[in-house]
Amino acid sequence: MMRLSKAKFEQWLKENRRKIVGRSSRAEFCPLARFIKSTEPSFDIVMVGDENVTYRPSGQRVRRLKLPRWASVFVGLIDTNPRGTKISAPAALRILQESL
Repeated sequence: MMRLSKAKFEQWLKENRRKIVGRSSRAEFCPLARFIKSTEPSFDIVMVGDENVTYRPSGQRVRRLKLPRWASVFVGLIDTNPRGTKISAPAALRILQESL
């Protein structure tokens, strides 16, 4: 079973500090979805919504996991940007810190 770690996500953002880590209002390109995909390369699909992450491990059925509160707040704050806005790692890190 997949578990989301805020500390690991924060570390990933710091390691990718010079990169665009996602786009707003795009479930498959949300920074959190990109993080999950990078840590779980066997997942064929990763999409993050306001309350859930939908994912499919390779060769298995689609699964859904309720987001922890910090992740749900983070996604909501990311998605206040216009649809498709590029999100840099430093911007995502600031937003993550606001989502406490």
